[in-house]
Amino acid sequence: MTISSTVLIETFAATLHALSRGHTQTSPQDFPVERAYRKYIFNLEKEENEDELEVVIHARMAMIFDDCNLHTPPESTLIKAPIGYHFLDRPRYITTLKGCSGLKVEVCDIKLSNNVFRYCSETPIVIHAINDMHVWQEVRPKNLSTTMPSS
Repeated sequence: MTISSTVLIETFAATLHALSRGHTQTSPQDFPVERAYRKYIFNLEKEENEDELEVVIHARMAMIFDDCNLHTPPESTLIKAPIGYHFLDRPRYITTLKGCSGLKVEVCDIKLSNNVFRYCSETPIVIHAINDMHVWQEVRPKNLSTTMPSS
């Protein structure tokens, strides 16, 4: 998914909304997902101490590497689309360039950035992630030194 395709889809959704005179409302969880992506919706339970909690998004993916090159851990960034959902694209990594023929599959934890959210039971966290990626959430006590994106 590219930023330009996201903008086109959201422009189309905004046009439909305007043509319907505002009678329909597109929320992040109702927004369609592109074919190469899977939608994850994290609805959080109501908690009395929500101000003291945060949500951390994690991702894991099976990746193919060759046998002889070294590589950095794969990483990606959660990017917030204007309509309110976040998307997570194929991870990047750096590798050496030795010529070799053997391949291996590794299940890798993806190092994510922009993956810490404030806990809010009123609004779900919606993520469109590349199909091969497994995404999950962890609720933990708030770490005051972490900068969190607004959701």
